[in-house]
Amino acid sequence: MVPGINGASDELDPFVAQGGLVVFFTSVRTGLGDIYWSSRRSTAEPFEPPVALDGLNSVFFDSDATLSVDLGYMMFSSTRSGSAAIYETHASR
Repeated sequence: MVPGINGASDELDPFVAQGGLVVFFTSVRTGLGDIYWSSRRSTAEPFEPPVALDGLNSVFFDSDATLSVDLGYMMFSSTRSGSAAIYETHASR
């Protein structure tokens, strides 16, 4: 298990970025499924406590975050339309 990431609920669909310093993943710790992220200063250190992407998550199952290399563009899956569909978003600058 990865120190700092896992909680008492299911954690799944990790997406690792920035050489292992950033991770996005799905967790059911707050309900159906939300996308969380965490970072660390080096791969020898544990991750900081995960943070939910509240501006992106919905009351439906949100998962499978995949990011561009510069972390400015994301695609993810959500059931917010009634069935699973792929969505995209851009980081605010």
